[in-house]
Amino acid sequence: MVSVRLGGLRLIPRKEINHLLDVFFTHVYPTLASAIVRRGELYAKVDQSSSSLLIKTICALSYRFSPTADSSNPDGGSAPARWAEEAKQTLMAGLNSFSTDKLATLLYLTQHEVNSGRHGSAWLLMAMAARMAFALRLHYPAEDLGWTAQESRRRLMWAVFSADKFGFAGLQEFTLCPIESLRIPLPASNHNFNLGIPVVNRTLSTIGLEPEPGADGILSRHVWLMYIRSEVLRYVKHLDAFPGKAWDNDSPFSACLAQLRRWKETLPPELELTTPNLYVWQGTHELGPFLTLHLFYDQIHGDLYRIAMPGFPESAPAGYFDGCPPGWPTKLRYACYVRACSIAERFKLVEDLFPELVMCEKTTSLFVYESIRNQLQYLFVAKDTEGPQTQTTTTAGFEAMLRAIGKMTKYYTDIGTVRMLVRHNYPIEGVDIAAFPVGGPVLSRMHWMRRHLRQGGFEQPRSDPFSCSNVDAIDPVANEPLVASPARADPLASSAYLQPAISPMPQPSDEALNPFGDITLPGFGSDENALDTLWETYNAQMEMPEISPFLGILQRWDAEAISGDPAPGAPGAPGF
Repeated sequence: MVSVRLGGLRLIPRKEINHLLDVFFTHVYPTLASAIVRRGELYAKVDQSSSSLLIKTICALSYRFSPTADSSNPDGGSAPARWAEEAKQTLMAGLNSFSTDKLATLLYLTQHEVNSGRHGSAWLLMAMAARMAFALRLHYPAEDLGWTAQESRRRLMWAVFSADKFGFAGLQEFTLCPIESLRIPLPASNHNFNLGIPVVNRTLSTIGLEPEPGADGILSRHVWLMYIRSEVLRYVKHLDAFPGKAWDNDSPFSACLAQLRRWKETLPPELELTTPNLYVWQGTHELGPFLTLHLFYDQIHGDLYRIAMPGFPESAPAGYFDGCPPGWPTKLRYACYVRACSIAERFKLVEDLFPELVMCEKTTSLFVYESIRNQLQYLFVAKDTEGPQTQTTTTAGFEAMLRAIGKMTKYYTDIGTVRMLVRHNYPIEGVDIAAFPVGGPVLSRMHWMRRHLRQGGFEQPRSDPFSCSNVDAIDPVANEPLVASPARADPLASSAYLQPAISPMPQPSDEALNPFGDITLPGFGSDENALDTLWETYNAQMEMPEISPFLGILQRWDAEAISGDPAPGAPGAPGF
């Protein structure tokens, strides 16, 4: 049997390496910003027994997705844990010299650390990757090289940029990749990259120009979205630092909305969210990244609109909306809710079309968490509850979203959203509550939600309680219908998933938006007594037992450190 020695590892059968590389190109390579090496070149490195550090890291990263993985081990098994540790030690011992192979290794190691729940380690490795990328001058064109070599360098730089912008969380002190320093075009499509077909893509400074055919792909669109997201978060977390107000025509709010609109309007037909496209991408191992692209798009809108929602870190300070156009905060709150519902509806649609799909992108859990949080905040805090129509309006798609992340426990033991729900005995299809490692601190005392669960207060949902059919599927701020364009004859446009309501949800007056004053969802600025009052009052008016457990769970979401202890100074809790 042919075996290969990979830099200090015991001899590994070539058959196993080939298997793990196949797993890598099926489950890892398609995920966003992971296609930074060419398939043919990677297999050539194995044949030549070169780049052993990179190959070792790829084997460790891919192992959790293989049939022999140990789902109870954060690394996917003892072997990948050993390989990853060896790779880290070898990297640290050789940091005095830089190379593109070492940078690719750093990026894949960072991804493995995130997948294994070691977010502090990943955060620091990401900083090292950024320093190395700039030291290698990857942010400048290398015009003396061929197109394929240039594209390889560009992809490494943009992968660093994307990870940096995702982790920077709107705090300038955490960013290491200023967009002004990058003088290179966006990456080409994976097809062109792997086949070596030259094509020139646009840069972020010329983003309004139409690209050449084949230049625009999932990766370039993801990079663009990460840039927009960073601008949105920088704005909403420092509202007072920007001149003017959000409703001004020349405000950063309007600029961010215009960038999102431009991103959507320039999507090539193959990247639009249509039912035929879903089937096409499902046949390429890129259905997950394709869906994630559109989930990010909805979530970034929600991040922007949350300035009008009460009880969030991004909430506008008191008095900010004095003098705004009548009903403007109301419109923002409702738009935030509609975008959260849209995320849930995307999950429901994909589950119906591809019930066996397991998402490999760990950020999937972030979308689920934010969708649930935004919907609950709107329904229970930011709007009134008068009128019979509200009694039939519940949060959309909770169960479909939870099933999606429940399936992901096949690959990940560190999904904070799942761990928190399991700790509270909330049933998630496909998750063995008794066997799932919950970890984290134990509650010091049993709060009201735990008593409610133990006493059997949680009732099974009524028939289709999660239907969002009475929510108008139009973002009233962006004025964007959340369905595909009928001009493309997309079945989605006439499906029951996102069709506009016959009777749109009433939008309350500003005076009635928050009948409980400063009360917010606990874990985000208030206490248990506030939530008790909030729930008891609403429960007296509405029968919604199917979502009551989420309120109690959100009560301790932050306090119980769902992602483990973040690194000192790390922005927020990244462990979704």
